[in-house]
Amino acid sequence: MQAPATGFQEVLAGRADITITSNVEASTLTRRFDQLTLLGPEVQPRNKRPFAYVVAQDDPIWLNFVNTWIWLKKSEGMFDALEARWLPRS
Repeated sequence: MQAPATGFQEVLAGRADITITSNVEASTLTRRFDQLTLLGPEVQPRNKRPFAYVVAQDDPIWLNFVNTWIWLKKSEGMFDALEARWLPRS
């Protein structure tokens, strides 16, 4: 049995005009397939870094530690510096 076609396969086969996917997958697919392109007024990822972290609910000490670390690093400008270095606006 063959797996169903993914959105980009449907576009490549001419059975679909467009598909929606993550910016990570889209970037990979457009490098692999010359027939595909990104659409939009400005092709920029909505979120450039994760904005949530999963922590066990039954460990309030670890949760407090992680929240405090994030708050401290944010107040020190660490995240802004990383973004400026690795994700510059072009």
